[in-house]
Amino acid sequence: MKNMKKMKLYTVISPLCILFAQSALTVQAQKIDDSQLRLAGGKILIDSVLTQKKSDSLKVAFRLHLDSLQLKSEQQLVFTPLIAGEDTIALNPIIINGKNQSIRYLRKSSSLKNSQALVVRRKNDTEQQVLFSQTLPYKKWMKAFNLSMTEDLCGCGNLMDQDTTLMANIQPTPRISRDHYVKPKAEAIKVRAEKGEAYLSFKLNKSDILADFRENATELGKITSTIDLVKNDKDVSITNIDIHAMRRQTVLTTTTCDSPTIVRLPCAIMYATSTPSIISSSPITPPQKTGRDSRRRWKQAT
Repeated sequence: MKNMKKMKLYTVISPLCILFAQSALTVQAQKIDDSQLRLAGGKILIDSVLTQKKSDSLKVAFRLHLDSLQLKSEQQLVFTPLIAGEDTIALNPIIINGKNQSIRYLRKSSSLKNSQALVVRRKNDTEQQVLFSQTLPYKKWMKAFNLSMTEDLCGCGNLMDQDTTLMANIQPTPRISRDHYVKPKAEAIKVRAEKGEAYLSFKLNKSDILADFRENATELGKITSTIDLVKNDKDVSITNIDIHAMRRQTVLTTTTCDSPTIVRLPCAIMYATSTPSIISSSPITPPQKTGRDSRRRWKQAT
């Protein structure tokens, strides 16, 4: 049927630049041979097709080469890009006029013109290009769509005289994420404390530490072993050593024995402490006087 709508479908068309920054999905189009993507019976070449999603908008751009197009003075060509998926959106038309047709178009009142159209006058036998670019709000269904071009070769708007050329088939592809090594923050220097206790004995009224006095050698060994525990660990270092000492004196005596019983009460506060010093080693004898007052004083003394 001669009057039926003709469809020209080309599998993959011109070089496409698909650029998507800051989007979860990338719109991708297949590349095709430039020589196959032509309009107006092969006289108009399309290249540099671009579909780009940015945030909440979609940009469509391409370029038409009119070098081989010979247009009659009264002739008009109208090309309308289409985005077709779950829905269809017609983009701004491109109108190419011959010489006389261009003059008539300019004389038209504004109400009869399409203010969104890209209007060009063809200058035959010259190199001429038309750059198309339009940005529209992005819809969810635009993750997958066909970008095509309808051709009204008579300029009359009759659908029966229009051809449709597929320019690109857009399919969503998952965004490829690139893992980046994140250098962990340096851990703060850990500070640990070791605690040891030692009970040291001192001579009467003396404060010198004598290693050979009573059990001091054993007690001092406890201090040394605590220090060595840290010192011998290559992963740690000693910053400071604090030694705290407390001195207490406690003497308990009884009169039932021949000599008083001396009881030492240990005092251990961190690292090193001293045992109570013995303040008396001689028996305490009661007063020689007898009587109630003397016994009272003796009881008070004891």
